[in-house]
Amino acid sequence: MAPLLQVFSQITSRGVAALALTLGLSPAAWSADLFVDPVLGSDVTGTGTASAPWKTITYTVAQMPAGGNDIFLSAGDYSEASGEVFPIALSAGEQLSFNGAGQGATNIVGNGTSPSFSIGAIPSVFPSQEISISVHNLTFENSGIYYANGSSLAEVLVDDTHFNNVVWTGIVVSSSSGGFGSAVIRDSVFSNCGWGVSASAWASTTKVNLFDSVISNCGTGALADGGGNPFGPGYATITMTRCEVRACQKGSQGIGNDFDFLGIGAIHFVDSLITGNSIGFEGYDFSDLFLNSSTMAGNTEGVVVSAFQPASTYLSFLGSILWGNTFDVLSANVNQAQYSNVPAGIRGVGVTHVDPLFVDSAMGDFHLLSTSPLIDMGHPTYMAGQEWESDLDPRVVDGDLDGTKRVDMGFDEYNPAQLALTTGTSINSTITLDTTGLAGGAYILAIGFGVAQVDLGPAGTVLIDPIGAVKLPAAPLPGSDSFAVPNVSALIGIDLHAQALTVLGPLAHLSNRIDLTIEP
Repeated sequence: MAPLLQVFSQITSRGVAALALTLGLSPAAWSADLFVDPVLGSDVTGTGTASAPWKTITYTVAQMPAGGNDIFLSAGDYSEASGEVFPIALSAGEQLSFNGAGQGATNIVGNGTSPSFSIGAIPSVFPSQEISISVHNLTFENSGIYYANGSSLAEVLVDDTHFNNVVWTGIVVSSSSGGFGSAVIRDSVFSNCGWGVSASAWASTTKVNLFDSVISNCGTGALADGGGNPFGPGYATITMTRCEVRACQKGSQGIGNDFDFLGIGAIHFVDSLITGNSIGFEGYDFSDLFLNSSTMAGNTEGVVVSAFQPASTYLSFLGSILWGNTFDVLSANVNQAQYSNVPAGIRGVGVTHVDPLFVDSAMGDFHLLSTSPLIDMGHPTYMAGQEWESDLDPRVVDGDLDGTKRVDMGFDEYNPAQLALTTGTSINSTITLDTTGLAGGAYILAIGFGVAQVDLGPAGTVLIDPIGAVKLPAAPLPGSDSFAVPNVSALIGIDLHAQALTVLGPLAHLSNRIDLTIEP
């Protein structure tokens, strides 16, 4: 067992705290750090400081100085019972960051009839100034976030947040009158909602981007409504990257309008899985579905088209799998298909119609077996925004062992090299990582502090930052490495990342990345 003292000494000597996700807020003149505690705080005697927090978010928002403000919410339930008045209205021109103690710890418990946070919608006057709201490490129960803007630029940024049991919609982003509304959502969960995420546009443009998030057990997982109106067309787009949408009545829905006003509702899936839904995607009038390196399988119905102009729903498949749904799709609505595995009758460059050989479709496992004919058969010039997929495997590897890497069809990249964490990650304990790969080969394990994207050709992509990384000596496959974590409380919250390089003769593969956080 090798101690990781050298790793931890490097971390502490650098003064590195737990790595925080940066969402890219526009630079602002930040005015204050404000603190709220629903149990120990007071709106009468508190001062909004760490030692004397206020009790309610409602009161805090009313006391904020001008400019940007960081609001830190202690663990507990923020509800009408604790003094909140919903909806909590966030005004135009503000730049606010709400920071909780974690999903399930800091809970915004709504009343089920109005949004918990309302941005520009109540009062009904739409904001005309730029507004930016970010939400981190919270849980919204019963009601979520509603944003509506007029002729302004706005962004809602959300990460590590859970929307649960929301009667209406987890997050609504609606724009009108020439405005532009956007939301960026990362590492979040939407469960048991009427609608998980909704984007609507009325004579305007609305874009919502989700990354590494899960939508499950909702009425409709994602709704893009480009209704348009007499003042102009509407363009609403929801793009989901490395996401999973499952067990919903409608996994996704695009609604457009080519009857009286021009409007387009578009759903784009990238490296994502849509499974276990009654309907994977429903197109209504002028709507688009784009599957890019994604898998839609195991749904009762894959794609259905309805309303007045069914021919106005356009479907595009690039490097994707549409297979194994009780009903897949009507080929007449397919606008284009390239390097995809789809039902017979759909034609295009690189299109196949074969059994994908999923690991266990009956149990909902739509990863590819090592014998799948779809390995290394995706688009030969695949370009990804980031070079990993949802399992943190490099997105493009040489899966068929021919010496040339190429993306697979579907959301999953088959990778011969695998790294697994088999223990906990607390201080004063032992961390064990197991590496597997081609029999008879060898491997090198590396552990670092940050992530990276460094292309190593056919071997795949290095996904950890090589600067300062600790590299262990080569060892035969399969292998197991254990590390002692010192009993040092200052290490709690430190993030580490591990990846292995396996080699057998001329064949080399970079494994998936393991992300771990040192716990108490």
